[in-house]
Amino acid sequence: MSNLKFSKKGQELIKMYEEMAREGYDREDQQRVDVVFSDFELRAYRPQILSLFNDHSISTVLDYGCGGSDWQVSGFDDASGQSAVEYFKLQNAYRFEPAKYLDERQRVDCVVSFDVL
Repeated sequence: MSNLKFSKKGQELIKMYEEMAREGYDREDQQRVDVVFSDFELRAYRPQILSLFNDHSISTVLDYGCGGSDWQVSGFDDASGQSAVEYFKLQNAYRFEPAKYLDERQRVDCVVSFDVL
């Protein structure tokens, strides 16, 4: 992460997200969230994303702000049990999550981002 340059505000936000990921947080509705950044948000859009990836011959992906998403873990697709890499027939998926010091950024065919921008 040493090659990243964030504004002062960006640095403050990353620090806040790091703390949330480590310690959890309390929502305004009084619910406690202990496991943060754990949802694979893209899962709900599997058929649409699969169609786009197929239409554009996508073989590599960067998940920008991946949270807890792991493209290699089995069970991304309930019916087949496949991982996201298998389901989308990808060569590889890379992740970027500054709050978890995860930086696999590199040149890819496609960047996906959910709940980040």
